[in-house]
Amino acid sequence: SPAGFAWDETGGAFGPFTGQMFVGDQYEAAVFRVDLERVRGHWQGACFRFRDGLASGAVRLAFTPSGALLVGETDRGWGSKGPITDGMQRIDFSGTVPFEALTVRLAEDGSGFRVRFTQKAQSASCSSPDSFTLESYTYEASERYGSDELDRRQLEITSATPHEDGMGVDLAVSGLREGYVHE
Repeated sequence: SPAGFAWDETGGAFGPFTGQMFVGDQYEAAVFRVDLERVRGHWQGACFRFRDGLASGAVRLAFTPSGALLVGETDRGWGSKGPITDGMQRIDFSGTVPFEALTVRLAEDGSGFRVRFTQKAQSASCSSPDSFTLESYTYEASERYGSDELDRRQLEITSATPHEDGMGVDLAVSGLREGYVHE
């Protein structure tokens, strides 16, 4: 249940995520990070789970001038996994950059994905297609709220090419499907 959002315009005060969007989730009591790109005139992007276990449903987000992320919370009107009815929490960057995917973008030729990391990765793990798994699925578009994941398929990663700087990998994929979620 995505709710409020805020763009990271902190210039690095909140870590390596400048220019990305953070989205609160009412039900999950969580914050997600979103990296967007425009492909052939259409916006698409990658969504990353950023923080779980908040005290209540995250409905409003705002960055402070010092770069902290404030999260306004409630479960009123909609259930939440959080244990309390309402609150506000502050998320600060600790100064330690975690190892995770920073961006996931469609390869320029559309054959797979270009993944960039927050830190250098081990070349051996990034050069093996077996180090990665990928599946795709879709949802039913209807006036009802939500649906099960439909038409789920495992996709074959045919090659994994580490970036020279160690900060990413290019994944060639057989069976990409336009309009589907790829996970």
